[in-house]
Amino acid sequence: MRGDCVLSFALEARFAMKYPRWILLAVGALVIAAAVTGCSRSAQSYVERGDAYLKEGNVNAAVLEYRNAVNKDAMFAPARLKLAEAYRRQGNGAGALAESVRAADLLPADIDAQLKAGSMLLMAGRAQDALARADKALAINPRTRMR
Repeated sequence: MRGDCVLSFALEARFAMKYPRWILLAVGALVIAAAVTGCSRSAQSYVERGDAYLKEGNVNAAVLEYRNAVNKDAMFAPARLKLAEAYRRQGNGAGALAESVRAADLLPADIDAQLKAGSMLLMAGRAQDALARADKALAINPRTRMR
């Protein structure tokens, strides 16, 4: 193992002597830039891939893509709504509830988001929280009906 370190050091020293320092720095910067841009996929592109997986019936893959979208942009409410639905299809009630509530919090003027969160809260036995979501939906549109 010690011989590997000596060999590695010798190769690095030879490489450093062969090329000017500015070239080494430029190559290093390019490597870092390539690594950063390789991860520059948008939250929307993750959602689109999740939609495609869900359409194929691959709920587990869709969940991963929607989670990637949420990790990329925590404030992207459409990803949270879709993640909640995918969790529901997966049978993950706790995940579906959490994401429904987060999406409704991000979309305070969206009646459907408030009603979905309210329904999930009601199913979880959190009647007071569900009532608060119903009140929000009624405040947006007094003629709102539960679906």
